[in-house]
Amino acid sequence: MTDTGKLVFFPGFNDTFKPGDTMASVDDHFANTSDFEQLQATVAQNATGLAQVAWRGNN
Repeated sequence: MTDTGKLVFFPGFNDTFKPGDTMASVDDHFANTSDFEQLQATVAQNATGLAQVAWRGNN
């Protein structure tokens, strides 16, 4: 992820979700996925820390 929240690599990239999309948009592109928007905000505000997300139903 760049310092502006744009993804350089993500395992779910496809024709509608491409490099350069924001981490916050992950939640909108994949079912049973949440908290990536919060993760982007947390990373933008803190140099270190932990966050929990759900990716396709898995925490």
